[in-house]
Amino acid sequence: MKFRSKMTPFLIFICAATLILAQSSSVRTPKREYFGQKPSGKKPKIFAPGFISTGKAELNSVFTPDGREFYFAIYTPGRGCKMYFTKDNGSGWSQPEPVPFSSQYSDVDMCITPDGTRMYFGSTRPVNGIEQKDSKIWYVDREGDGWSKAKDLAMATFTGCTQK
Repeated sequence: MKFRSKMTPFLIFICAATLILAQSSSVRTPKREYFGQKPSGKKPKIFAPGFISTGKAELNSVFTPDGREFYFAIYTPGRGCKMYFTKDNGSGWSQPEPVPFSSQYSDVDMCITPDGTRMYFGSTRPVNGIEQKDSKIWYVDREGDGWSKAKDLAMATFTGCTQK
């Protein structure tokens, strides 16, 4: 599949670093059955068949740290990836729907910070009006129950360890 880019190894590094930080974070994912499934143990099996795994090309998934939201991408040949999500509303999981900030461009490889306030992802959306062949790293910040508009990580201004 040709939807991978040169940025994929870097995105994998960011996601791995985030997971390592999550292990030392005070924010923990509660132990629970995801989508009513029992853990698969050592033998892999289809995840949430008919709900998340529908026979389309679903890939790259992540739960929020509190375990109440689930994000994943679906690849469509010739169109790239679009991100979807579902939420635990207390009585069950909502039907998966497109993430509002996921664009007409390919959005994939999402990773959520241990505190749940930021999501990083790869996208081919234009940068300064210039269409991209390869994915660049973008991010959104948590705003209430949703997310901000997508921002290009390369355009962010950092001072020390804080972003302006």
